[in-house]
Amino acid sequence: MPSVHLPTCCSLLSCYCMIRQQPSNRCKRGSRFCHYYLMQMDKKFLVSHAVDGIILLLLLWFAFDYQTVLNQERVDAQFELSAFLFGVRDKSTQAPRNIDSFNELLSIFVGISNAYYLIPERTIGTYMHYTYSGTNFTPRAPVVEVTFQGARQGHAADLEDTVWSFDVKESDLLGVAVQSYDHFYNLCGSGKLGKLHEVLCHAFSTNGSLDRLDRIRLSFSLYSLRRSSMGDVVPTQWNAEALFEIYGYGPVVTMTTSLSFVEERSPQRVPIMISLAMIPLLLLGLAVRTRALPQLGGCITKLNIFRKKRHRELLSANNSTARGEGMALLVFCTDLIVLFFSILSLVAQFSQTTDETMEHNVTVLLGLAVFARSTKLISVLKWSSGLRVVVEGFVTAADQLAMYVVAVFPILFGYSICAFIVYGGFGSRFSTVPYSLVTLICTALGDNLIDTFVGMDQGAYAVQMVFTRIFFCSFLAFFICNVLNVAFSIIQDSYNQAVRVNSDSTGRNSHRCSIAATLSRKELLEMLSKFRS
Repeated sequence: MPSVHLPTCCSLLSCYCMIRQQPSNRCKRGSRFCHYYLMQMDKKFLVSHAVDGIILLLLLWFAFDYQTVLNQERVDAQFELSAFLFGVRDKSTQAPRNIDSFNELLSIFVGISNAYYLIPERTIGTYMHYTYSGTNFTPRAPVVEVTFQGARQGHAADLEDTVWSFDVKESDLLGVAVQSYDHFYNLCGSGKLGKLHEVLCHAFSTNGSLDRLDRIRLSFSLYSLRRSSMGDVVPTQWNAEALFEIYGYGPVVTMTTSLSFVEERSPQRVPIMISLAMIPLLLLGLAVRTRALPQLGGCITKLNIFRKKRHRELLSANNSTARGEGMALLVFCTDLIVLFFSILSLVAQFSQTTDETMEHNVTVLLGLAVFARSTKLISVLKWSSGLRVVVEGFVTAADQLAMYVVAVFPILFGYSICAFIVYGGFGSRFSTVPYSLVTLICTALGDNLIDTFVGMDQGAYAVQMVFTRIFFCSFLAFFICNVLNVAFSIIQDSYNQAVRVNSDSTGRNSHRCSIAATLSRKELLEMLSKFRS
């Protein structure tokens, strides 16, 4: 049997008293109880919304006063360091680059090594080198690993890679002595070059092409100091790496870089206080909501009114039970997200060290918690009769749109995989399946429509050109002319349904009274006796 809220039973009780047309002690006691309950319920809902508002303010305080400031400092430091070491021009810590000549490879390698040794004098900030010991202040040299493919001996199993690992010293940066190819290869094997020169002599042929070289990995670490908001000096270790790999046809090298940090953690007062304050507030809000929404399913097990056809249709039109369950699930999920964020932020504060992964997890949970709490405040609008229509329309449309998106997504996913397979090698818009999915979503919304079609229509074969036109026209016809219009229709119908339900809410009590009038005296007395117990 479906459960019944106390306000529904209170309205039925008032209808029963109106039918009898005479006051009784039962009606008086029941009316006083219902009036007292409704007043207490309003107070508890008010306390619940106040607790939600306080939690949202604490989350915003944590975000704007601590987390975003800390993230901005780290990101600025990463961008500055990447620009100086790897020549990155945009706001990124990676510098993917294609290298197709031996001279360019040497130039980039020497440039990164020189930038490492010049970093204390040329950069803004407190970046420093690690030294070998407390008495030896020589900067610790970067480590390079050069991997060669083994020589073929008839079988693939005979191929064994050779790895050379050594330090790149400041006096042997590979750049000063190498002025031309002829000069470089004349010095090979003469004993006049350093260790790095001898290794590269085995890697390159006399024509300047890359012979047996598989990859070159250059890695080093730097040390920096950061002053926290409490005045403490926090040391940070920056781990940088440049990787040169062979790929594709011919002697082509791709360079990828990475820059990460490991920071010593000193607990901060404000984040700890905010995280500790949110846990009891969550428990208080949970307790208030549990007491403010009691169900009578255990008390009223048999209520014949829900077996009546007209009342069942009224409940299905209003769908209040399903929406109440959905709102309760939303509240539980938001509380769970905030609880996870509080626990993770406390763990991060009391850890000895923190890294980039931990800080990203805290930041993502913080943003998700603020979004969930802000969305939950939409329930406050239900107290306004004018804004209630907007809330009801939004909730109804969200349910139907969610089911509609689930039904349409496999088709969109199939389009994205097809585009990746056919056009993945011709342009960056479809280079991966996720990027292809984003490109098609933007195209369906009208963004970069012409540029996307021009990028797809770059094939040299007639079959691909015909396929491109069929693919693009069918996608536009299905998503723009069909899917988006159906979504807009769902939103409009949901709003109209909310307006219709809200306009009929004034006569809902009279409907309940008419339904109660169809009940027998014995059924009403049985219901009231269970309600009183």
